[in-house]
Amino acid sequence: MRHVLILTAVALSLTLSTGADLYAPDRSLSVIETEYFSFIFPEESRPAVEYLTGFADECYREIATLLGTSPRYHLPVVMTPDSEELNGYFTWHPYLKIVLYQAAIDPNSSLGSFNDDLKKLFYHELTHAVSLTIRSKAEDAIVSVFGSPLGASNYLTPLYFVEGVTVSFESLDGFGRAGDPYSGAMLRQDILEGRWKSPTQVSGAYDSYPSRNLYYVYGGYFSRYLQQRFGMETYAEIWKEFGATSVFRSLDDGLFRQGRFSRIFGIGLSEAWGDFERSMTPGFPVYMASERLRDSSNVSALSVKGSSLFYADGNSEAVYAYDTERGKERLLFRAGAAVSRIDVSTDGLRMLLSTQNHVDGFPRLMLKERDMLTGTMTTLAVTKMRDAAYLPDNTGLVGIAIDGYRTNIVIMRGNTSVRLLSGTERVAYASPVSSADGRAIYALARVDGITTVIRINLDDSGVTSVDGLVLPEELGWIRYLSMGDDGVLRFAWDDNKFYRLVELCDQSLCYQSVPISGGVHRPVESAGRVFYLGRFSDGIAPCAFPADRASLGFECVAQDWIDASGLLGEPSAYDTPPTRISRTYQPIHWLLPQFWLPTASLNETGIESAGLLFIMGDPVERLEAQLMAEWDFGSKAVDMDIQIAWKRFTAPVSVSLSDSYRALDSGIVQRSLSGSLGTQAYYPVFSGGQLSWSLSSGIFGSAWSLAGESANKNPETAAIALEASLSWDDTRSPLSDHEAASGYSLSLFTRLDRSIYPVFASPSAGIEATARAFLEPGAIALAAHGAIAASDGIYYGSQGRVYESGSSLAGSYPIWNEFKNDKAGRWYSQGELSLRLLKVELQRGIGAFYANRLSLRSGGRGYLSSGRTWSDGITGADYSVFGRATLTWTPVIGALAAIHPSSYLEAWCRPGLGDASSLPHGVTFMLLASY
Repeated sequence: MRHVLILTAVALSLTLSTGADLYAPDRSLSVIETEYFSFIFPEESRPAVEYLTGFADECYREIATLLGTSPRYHLPVVMTPDSEELNGYFTWHPYLKIVLYQAAIDPNSSLGSFNDDLKKLFYHELTHAVSLTIRSKAEDAIVSVFGSPLGASNYLTPLYFVEGVTVSFESLDGFGRAGDPYSGAMLRQDILEGRWKSPTQVSGAYDSYPSRNLYYVYGGYFSRYLQQRFGMETYAEIWKEFGATSVFRSLDDGLFRQGRFSRIFGIGLSEAWGDFERSMTPGFPVYMASERLRDSSNVSALSVKGSSLFYADGNSEAVYAYDTERGKERLLFRAGAAVSRIDVSTDGLRMLLSTQNHVDGFPRLMLKERDMLTGTMTTLAVTKMRDAAYLPDNTGLVGIAIDGYRTNIVIMRGNTSVRLLSGTERVAYASPVSSADGRAIYALARVDGITTVIRINLDDSGVTSVDGLVLPEELGWIRYLSMGDDGVLRFAWDDNKFYRLVELCDQSLCYQSVPISGGVHRPVESAGRVFYLGRFSDGIAPCAFPADRASLGFECVAQDWIDASGLLGEPSAYDTPPTRISRTYQPIHWLLPQFWLPTASLNETGIESAGLLFIMGDPVERLEAQLMAEWDFGSKAVDMDIQIAWKRFTAPVSVSLSDSYRALDSGIVQRSLSGSLGTQAYYPVFSGGQLSWSLSSGIFGSAWSLAGESANKNPETAAIALEASLSWDDTRSPLSDHEAASGYSLSLFTRLDRSIYPVFASPSAGIEATARAFLEPGAIALAAHGAIAASDGIYYGSQGRVYESGSSLAGSYPIWNEFKNDKAGRWYSQGELSLRLLKVELQRGIGAFYANRLSLRSGGRGYLSSGRTWSDGITGADYSVFGRATLTWTPVIGALAAIHPSSYLEAWCRPGLGDASSLPHGVTFMLLASY
């Protein structure tokens, strides 16, 4: 029977539409081999891979030398062009692998300091591969036998070292986040506001803004500090301290024992961290009276038209208009996707949004246009374009077209596209804007990591010349560019202080020398006043520039341009004809188990079973599988479990097969066989919310054998089950308070069960539904759950689904302890209403325990249930009141610091409980309620 289940499930999986792997749509792949890498890619990524192969092996040798080791592995590197947002990752599960998303960086973003997007992305991920595989000989021996997931460094290295080494190494040539004042300003701002983070907090424990960015930025700058103060050779030594031995000795000094950090550097971690803080402390005057227009949040994409300021808030998933004359904010529309730029047409009738949607799980660039009179939203038929703005005649737009890792400046009129400038691996463009007469396009050009302002001169035939703005020597790290209605070009600059305003007008260039707290980001002008985004320790907020600029130390120089027409013919390595020999990608040899583990289970009498677990998968993540086989000593049989995930097409398909045995005290052995097949998908909606669904089926069989009989009996009973769910979620929360959500969610779940052997019985089916609503004031939460039996043989109650046989199965709704003994009937409903009485932000820790926040809630619950026949009506009803204290905390142990479990203690009371044999009150404790 087990073999029949396996064959049936596999055959079914091949006939269904399944989920995206690293490629959508599916297409043939090739492989290019170098000394240390196997590059896997589709044909459209060949130019980028050919470029990468020219320096990849040397990068490996270089990074290994810096960390005092040598290249030891041959790594698969997968490149996919199907994400239009640059990213990548290194993973050690089930074996070492690097994945690169082929997309270009926005020079205005936090990664805008790269001077070669692909090389820096690869260098970053390869540094992970080298640093996390430095192990002791004993640990290395274990890994060589069982596989890379058993490397203790993967789990025990503090995250600010895990990401710190990569960010500092990507910045060794001066162009990376550890050299970018955009990132450094985050640390300086924390110092200004008295919110400097501790090593514990930046290890992942601190979960408020900017959360995970802390271990990248703090970690990158701290690793750079260590390298510069103590030397790279000494810094490399610390990476020998992050393996299994770190369990027995802390990183920092204790009361009676030297820490691992001071053994390497000669000073304790706390002392070094204090000196690091002093090195980042601003030693210059800062204007502290920042004028915020609203509370900080995740605000982006500032724009202006007339007296209206427009911006997007990623947390409330909305675009707002702010009346600069009346000081009033109003909601314009929902925008559930990230908005990177907003522009309004010269006549004020249309708004252009540079945003994205998700196709087959990948982010894709998208332009949306909103009619300002009717509110109608339209998706423009433009692909792979971002950073777009209207042309002054309202007949077209200018934007950045993405071609792999390249950025091109393009003008679009109708369906006609004209490329003005082409990007290369060393030249990138951003923020294009048009002059009022349309005869010039201004943009930012990043050449070899250095950004300046360029002017593209046009006539009716196209580009006539390109000029570059001559900047004073002190002006560096240019970001943003806007053109005001007053004809003034504005951008921002930084010299390792904070971003400041620059204005280009009337043949002069004037720049702010005294920084403002929060920095000046994305400056725009309205009615003679400049507005901008300020980046503070608690988030990003739109701000107004001081009307009196006298204290900001503006300096002015003559405006000057030089010829930059060389950008017109800039050669690209991506245009070099291919020279490398490739072969067709075959995943077979990757599917051999490269990670396995001995397993065992124990009971009160000793070892119950023992066996092996094998985990495998192909590099493009199309197929993942795990196989476990254990010898059950009580039943003298082999337990088998197979889990398969097949993700080649639109929705992933998972297959689960199990054959297990359990010896009962009576000597009878129960054999259970099961096979299930499931798929699911989700669809984010631009206007807010997400639709998701799942579908699964299973077959289950059981057999019993008496003492002395073979346990391998054919099933004596068999049943099938079908499950389906559909849900809609449209909830969001403030940046500073995730519990104070707003919005609602709806879900529907149904399950059908049917016996097929030895009796082909009528099916039993039920439907379950849940509705939730959230109100931000008071963090009010309302939930209503209902379930109804759609056939005979099934009932619903406080414990979930109950069958005629007496067996039960948890429902899709929560189980509340105060109602758990109530009887099940044909239908059941329950609800809860609660509000928060108190929230205390703790953000403190002792040792490996870190407390994030404490929340106190109070509310009431109630239920209604029917009898077992339709004519019974309501036979059960009651209510309870409760109070709950919830603690969100963090285990500060390597990678575990990235999770933030919640534990709660709840006291409840059922005032109307009439059963004298039961207590009308009780306490419920949950160690891990969520994370």
